[in-house]
Amino acid sequence: MNLMRPTCHDLLIFGAPLILEEDIQDVIDTVRLGRISAGSKVQRFEEECRHLMEGCHVIAVNSCTAALFLALKIIGDYTAFHLRRFYREKYGYQQGDFPNAEWISDCMLPLPLTAKMTPGDAEYVVEAIQFILTQQGR
Repeated sequence: MNLMRPTCHDLLIFGAPLILEEDIQDVIDTVRLGRISAGSKVQRFEEECRHLMEGCHVIAVNSCTAALFLALKIIGDYTAFHLRRFYREKYGYQQGDFPNAEWISDCMLPLPLTAKMTPGDAEYVVEAIQFILTQQGR
């Protein structure tokens, strides 16, 4: 039996990405600037996504992990992963092991905003936040 390794011509390609020269140059420019996760190109990307999504809120993040973390924050689960009981018990993680994750976890404020909210609901949230900030300022 003569087994031969398949060549690239033998493989089934489900879809080849369409990457324009302009897109390649944008990546090169961004890498040269050293601002891969921030800056005007990221803002432009967020604006274009917002337009395509018909005005939905859009924020670009640099990893799936960051996106999942933000999603958990939005639904109200604020605890940094390593401080959850499972990770504390299984791996012995404790406060101070990942200070950046803890800082983000402590500083984020998930707001109760959904597509089903009425303008009155949104105004109530804004007024409540203004009240809390005013009380903190005293």
